[in-house]
Amino acid sequence: MLTTILLIAAALRHTALAVTRPPTLLGIRA
Repeated sequence: MLTTILLIAAALRHTALAVTRPPTLLGIRA
């Protein structure tokens, strides 16, 4: 269960960083 929480936290952190980063990173990611 702990691993699931860590995965969710990592996903939320990744999305937060993606939102704060410039659109160029989003273009590369997409």
